Amino acid sequence: MGSRHAHRISRSLGSEAGFGLVEVVISAALLSLVSVGVFAGIDGPSSASGDTRARGVAAALADQDQERLRALKAADLPDADGSRSVLVAGVTYTVVSETAWVSDASGTESCTSNSSEADYMRITSRVTWPGLAAGKKPATNVSIIALPVGGLGGPRGNLAVKLLDPVGAALEGIPVTVTPGSKTVSTNAYGCAYFGQIVVGNYQAALAKPGWVDPSGNSAVTLSGSVTNGTTSTLSTQLGQAGAVDVSFDTLVAGASVAATAQSISVSQPSLPSPGFRTFAPGGARSLISATNLFPFASGYGIYGGNCAGANPATYDAAYWPSRPGFVLVGAGAHPAVTVRLPPLNVRVVRSSVALANARMIATPTSSGCTGATTMTTGSNGYPTQRGVPFGSYFLCADDGVRRVFSFYTNTVADGKASVDMTIASSGTSTQGICT
Repeated sequence: MGSRHAHRISRSLGSEAGFGLVEVVISAALLSLVSVGVFAGIDGPSSASGDTRARGVAAALADQDQERLRALKAADLPDADGSRSVLVAGVTYTVVSETAWVSDASGTESCTSNSSEADYMRITSRVTWPGLAAGKKPATNVSIIALPVGGLGGPRGNLAVKLLDPVGAALEGIPVTVTPGSKTVSTNAYGCAYFGQIVVGNYQAALAKPGWVDPSGNSAVTLSGSVTNGTTSTLSTQLGQAGAVDVSFDTLVAGASVAATAQSISVSQPSLPSPGFRTFAPGGARSLISATNLFPFASGYGIYGGNCAGANPATYDAAYWPSRPGFVLVGAGAHPAVTVRLPPLNVRVVRSSVALANARMIATPTSSGCTGATTMTTGSNGYPTQRGVPFGSYFLCADDGVRRVFSFYTNTVADGKASVDMTIASSGTSTQGICT
């Protein structure tokens, strides 16, 4: 019995010891949680205090920069843009200074301001620091300065650059750099970059938006203009997201469509600058040629083989586009494919009324502005194996390696004209020679 009693006492003590251990663990965990909460309570206000302190320093630096800008001479103020670093209590602050001409005291920039309205300059001081949280605004101070009439000295005028998208809406945030002077201003909500009270003379405005082009297909755009005393000169252009077209070729042989090749293509559009088309010639005869950096005109492009206006099928058929192959719409950033029809050269080379195989034929374009002769070889049927050539007029020469024959040919029917023969003589000296 004593043994059993001792056993019960032992079990009782063991249980109490176990519960005691659990209590100790729980108490330690609670203490840890309380400690974390206390430290978080300390760190939170400390972090907030640090942010407040940094923003206070940044605001003071912005105020100082405003005073610095206001103290500059009038002639120096338009060129005061820049940034600098300031070290305060171990923190590096970045101070950015910006100046911009505005049309009135309300601070609205305009591309239609005249010289009497461009008497104000907006000065902006913006300060950032490494601890500035994402999405938080930097410390910024903005004010308007009225410059005295003639305060910049010498004959001066204004230059405005206006940028629009393909539908005529303003393009904001495009940097425009004017030289001489290398002054850069980004377009505002009105699509305007305004350069006020600059010395009279000739200027170039350079601008670019990655992946965008002007109507001529230029990705790096340069506009030229002159500034005269007391007036505002305005330069303008459109920018659109560039598209491209992959162009392949076909022609008709005995009424059936067959693949063809071309040395060049042209894309025509009434809104393109003179001469109204752009040419792409990668070199050599190709079954596929790509036209790139195309402005997204809403009315589309007419595409044809050749490198001149004389090869444009609309020259011979005013209603050719868009009822025939080769007309295509190119949207912003789009990359469609199109097949262009080359009219067949239905000319057979014969000798003694028999089709002549392996004869050489050279077709040289004679339409105004057209270049690039096409050299072909005849097949067993006497016709060139490469049948399709661009629209236009040609001077043809065919030879059998000993004698040659000449002819003129107008190739202006999309589906081909009736066949004609070029006959190489079997004898005689007047036809001796080869085509060159």
